[in-house]
Amino acid sequence: MISLLHLDSDKKFLEKTRRYFDKQGNFSMYPVFSVQKTLTILETRKVDAIVSGQPEGTELLKALKSRDPAIPIIFFSGSAGEEQIIETLNLGADYFLLRGDESGPIVDQLQQIIGKVVTHSKTDQKMLNSYKIPDQNPDPVMRVSKEGVLTYANPAAYLLPEEWGVTGDSMIDQFKGPFEKALSNGIPLRTEMEAEGSVFQFTFEPEENKEYVTIYGND
Repeated sequence: MISLLHLDSDKKFLEKTRRYFDKQGNFSMYPVFSVQKTLTILETRKVDAIVSGQPEGTELLKALKSRDPAIPIIFFSGSAGEEQIIETLNLGADYFLLRGDESGPIVDQLQQIIGKVVTHSKTDQKMLNSYKIPDQNPDPVMRVSKEGVLTYANPAAYLLPEEWGVTGDSMIDQFKGPFEKALSNGIPLRTEMEAEGSVFQFTFEPEENKEYVTIYGND
């Protein structure tokens, strides 16, 4: 489910767009009429993306720069000149789409853009999570010496499927192949493994001196 906040002063258009996205089944949209109301909502509610018209969106972009610049913002405006579009993109907007006659095809295009922008944003966030302090990382992080000894595993690593259970100082058998290849080549290696109906992605990242390989995982 993608959580959206739609900011626009045109209440009829807000309602029309809300009905469209409600029918899609995988969107939850909150219509908002003012920048101040938007900022109030964002203090207590997390959204995956914001769709906004002009000029409200420009004002919102400036306010969010000091609050949460990571939230994707897509402009969906009835009209805008080239200078306005350039200004909003320079301020950090992720996309600018002119809504034209507000027909079905243009709203379909908006839906596709939202999907791409949100997917890209979540991928970026996962990459950032991979480099957090390991103990605070919600995804598994393990460190294995060149001899194949597991020297570190964060709390999330102990929640991996039972067949990959982290026990003692032995490296997980399923990891030996990609571990040895990453260590030998000296470059990161990414692979996928399936367990308990879920597909897990792992990155094997060798240190420059090839003394250790750090394994980052997510599902």
